[in-house]
Amino acid sequence: MKKKVFCILALIMLCIIGAVIIPTDIRNPHIEMNAGKLALSVSTEEEDIVLFPWKDESSGIYYFFLPSFVDSNQILTGMWNRPIINWKENEIYDIETADLGNTKSYSVSFRKASVIPAMFISTESGSMDAIHANKEYEETGELMVVAGNGTTEYKGALERISGRGNTSWEYEKKPYSIKLAESQELCGLQKGKKWNLLPLWREGNKMNTKVLFDIAAVAGLRYSPESTWVDLYLNNEYAGIYLLSESISVSGGRVEIFDLEEENYALNPDLEYADRFDDGRMKGYEILNNPENITGGYLIEKDLEAYYKEETVGFVTDLGMTFSIAAPQHASKEQVKYIREYVQKIEKMLQEKDNGVLEYVDVDSFTAKYLIDEISLNFDTNITSMFFYKEKDDNLLYAGPVWDYDSALGECNAGYAEGWYVDYNNSILNKGSEFNWYAQLYEYDIFQDSVERQYRLLLPYLNELIDNTIDLYAASIKDSVAMDSLRWKNVEEDKPGNYAGFDSNVRYLKYFLCNRLNWLNDSFGVSNYTFHWNETEAEHEVLFVQEENVVKHMPVKDGQILDELPFLDEEKYLGWYFKYNDEKYRPQIPILEDTVLYAREK
Repeated sequence: MKKKVFCILALIMLCIIGAVIIPTDIRNPHIEMNAGKLALSVSTEEEDIVLFPWKDESSGIYYFFLPSFVDSNQILTGMWNRPIINWKENEIYDIETADLGNTKSYSVSFRKASVIPAMFISTESGSMDAIHANKEYEETGELMVVAGNGTTEYKGALERISGRGNTSWEYEKKPYSIKLAESQELCGLQKGKKWNLLPLWREGNKMNTKVLFDIAAVAGLRYSPESTWVDLYLNNEYAGIYLLSESISVSGGRVEIFDLEEENYALNPDLEYADRFDDGRMKGYEILNNPENITGGYLIEKDLEAYYKEETVGFVTDLGMTFSIAAPQHASKEQVKYIREYVQKIEKMLQEKDNGVLEYVDVDSFTAKYLIDEISLNFDTNITSMFFYKEKDDNLLYAGPVWDYDSALGECNAGYAEGWYVDYNNSILNKGSEFNWYAQLYEYDIFQDSVERQYRLLLPYLNELIDNTIDLYAASIKDSVAMDSLRWKNVEEDKPGNYAGFDSNVRYLKYFLCNRLNWLNDSFGVSNYTFHWNETEAEHEVLFVQEENVVKHMPVKDGQILDELPFLDEEKYLGWYFKYNDEKYRPQIPILEDTVLYAREK
């Protein structure tokens, strides 16, 4: 349904008059023209904020995405008579504006976020184009965080914003890294300068990463990143729901180990201009002055060979495992050699099943990290985003912090996986052709005992997570996820989640965890816990479409899998694929909503 409103925006008159009497309702949301563009002005007690709409090119509708602190359903349109729109979701309003003598019509609609903080980033250039063209490009700017109640929690200079990530950078909704001028608390998280904004693109429920960070913290894995959701606005345009996360870095409030990079700079003020070396096994910087003690701290990441090639510091073990060095960022040849030989020693002892390895790995942290990866059936395990750290004058290597779980908890969106990580009866101990440290450690009784002991301690929390916490999280972000889904709805490929509906993706998270944990209970001999998810008595319709014709209707009870699929000629077809996200149907994916499967031709 459309409703018409005529809005005269007398910008010339305001400029001529100069000083005017502002109506008492000026702080209410009102539509205006800003720099020749349609805009909505909203206010908190401390700030006036301009929001630009997103235009859906397919419908021509301009959508205003309102942050949670906007507590009025009245939108004012005009400077003097101030006609009012008592807006409702899904309503479309035709608005005519007069700006500098030109009249223009707009079809507008409004959506409002959940009660989560809104983060506003304004870049110096007023555009994200340069950053989106090159993720290494950095730009300064301003940052403002407004809580759901309208309180401005932070406002200050942004030292830099840049792109980040590897595979995640290829998606339309981008991940970002930001650095503040000074350490600050943001959104109730502990103080720090460096932060990440994760787009949660693959996650239909937008909760997987947050849930696993939480589990890691409860499991006692030190330096597990704190995180919370925000609605992100870039240069006054809505960018979607993001997870604000502490960065994985060596600095105050993050990974709190000795800062070897700081000492490198103290001894080598021109460090950033130092020459680099790469001998095939090691790469880093040619540094003249090394600290006397180079035993730590080191933060290293097991990485894909392709990602490793892009890094400036790192090493390759004799078995071909590639590690980048996150800290120190300007590691000298001596430092790279030291940490390589240290890791190489651990690798060799694991390979030879030498009991002495237990004097070099911290069993508790490796146990906790293993459990997070095993519970989540993380596809990236033993491949990439696996962090380890070593402190100065400490003989142990510690696992963690956790990072990068957008391919975990049964998310598909990766056809090359062929359903491996939605197979509840599989173990990451069996995963990969590369040398699997977990599998080697599992040969030791002390590691197995630690795994089973820590797993049992986690069970009450996991039970509470499934019964209550997931639902509370879902309720807190549902409206923001709806805005995000609308903003990014025109993306045709790699759509997030296994289902079109947010509620279905949330229920699948519970379904996955219950199946996964019940299998682990059997594996670890736990008999007093059985996990249940909330299946219903509903019935869904599955349509099978072959060459644009519906060849079968199938009623399926909620939560059931498809045991039998209509026959397809394997010489002509790849199989049955979900219409929603173009992923191949796999029997581990239950039917939780009306579904269309189509026969994909080779």
